[in-house]
Amino acid sequence: MEQTAPRSLVTGASGFLGTHLCEVLVQAGHEVVATAQPDDAGEDEPERAVFPSVVRGLGIPLAPIDLAGPGAAAALKRLLEGPEGSVAFVFHLGTLDDPGASFEELRVANVIGTQHLLQAASDAEVQRVVFVSGAGVYGEPQGDEGTAVVREDAAPAPGSDLLRTLVAAEQLVLTSPGDHVVLRPGGVYGPRDPGLAAGRWELPLTRLARWPLAAVPRNSGGHVPLVHARDVARAALHLAVRPDAAGGIYNVGDDSQLSAREVVRLVSALCGNAFVDLPALPQAPVRAALRTVGAAARHLPRLSRLLLLQDSPAPGAFVGQTAMLGALGRDVSLDTQRLKATGFELEYPEAPRGIRETIGWYKQEGWLP
Repeated sequence: MEQTAPRSLVTGASGFLGTHLCEVLVQAGHEVVATAQPDDAGEDEPERAVFPSVVRGLGIPLAPIDLAGPGAAAALKRLLEGPEGSVAFVFHLGTLDDPGASFEELRVANVIGTQHLLQAASDAEVQRVVFVSGAGVYGEPQGDEGTAVVREDAAPAPGSDLLRTLVAAEQLVLTSPGDHVVLRPGGVYGPRDPGLAAGRWELPLTRLARWPLAAVPRNSGGHVPLVHARDVARAALHLAVRPDAAGGIYNVGDDSQLSAREVVRLVSALCGNAFVDLPALPQAPVRAALRTVGAAARHLPRLSRLLLLQDSPAPGAFVGQTAMLGALGRDVSLDTQRLKATGFELEYPEAPRGIRETIGWYKQEGWLP
C-alpha cells in the first residue's frame, strides 16, 4: 500500500523564514499548503523580505489570508481539511514583526491571528502546531559579569510591545489543547534575509556588509547566539514529526562561539571593507550607552535609519536589535540541550561557513556589489 505524504500548512510562508521552511518541507517529501498576508502574496519585495515567487516556484499554493480578519478561522479550517487530505502539521510564522506598529495592531495580528489559527487547528484535529517565536522574548541579559546562559525555563522579559504580543501568542499555543511546540531561535541569518524582523532576533548581515569602515572596541562584543535559517526550519520540522518532542519550548542556536565583534570582522573581510580595532572601553558605560541609543532609536526614525543603514521610516525600526546590542558587552549563550536531546543535529553548527555562504548569495543575487 502506497504511503501518503504528510500534509503541512505554513503561515507567513512568503517571508524570510517561511520560504526556508517551505523548501525544507518539500525536500522532506511533505505536501505543503501555505498562507500569507494579502499584501505579501503578490509580487516579491526583497526590501521587506517577502518572496512569494519562492513559494510558488516550489509548486505550493499560496492563499492570501489575513489571520486576524473576519472569517479567517473558517478559511483556515477549509485549508486544513482540503480535498487532497487533512493537514497533520501547522507551522505558524505568520506574525506581524513590524516594530513600528502600534500595540493594538500587534495585538490583533499576533494574538487574535494566533487564536484564529489555533481554533481552526483544533476543529480540524491537527496533530501539532509549531510556533516559531524568537529568543528576543528573553529580554536583555542581566548583570555585568560572566556568561548569561539562557534556558527555556527562564521567565520572558519582553522589552517591547512586539515582543510582549509574541509572548502572549506563545502562551496561547502552549495552553491550547494538544502537544504544541514553541521554537525560540537566536540571531537568524541566511539567504533572502535583509535583517528586518524584530521579534525573531535576526542578524542584519546586509547592513553590516554595507559598512565601508567598521571601528569596534576590542572588548565590545560578547558571544551572541546565532543560527542559520535552514536550521530553524529543520528544527521546526523535527519537532513537528517526533512524538517524543511533544509540547513546550525549545531554544535553537548553533554551536559557534563568535562574538559580535568577530561577526563584524568576518563580514568586513568577506566584503572587502575596512575593520579597525579601537582601544578597549569600560564595559559598564558601553552597555549603558547602547541601551540609551537603543531606547532613543525607538522614537527617532532618522537615528534608527542611520544605525540600521536601511530606508524604513518606521519610528521603532531599531527596537528588534536592542536585545542584541545590550548583549555586546558580555557573553550570551542559548542553552539548546533540550532540542539536541530529541536527536536534532545542526546542518550549520558553526556560523563562519554559513555567513560566508550567505554573503556569497547576496553577491550572486546582486544585493551586494
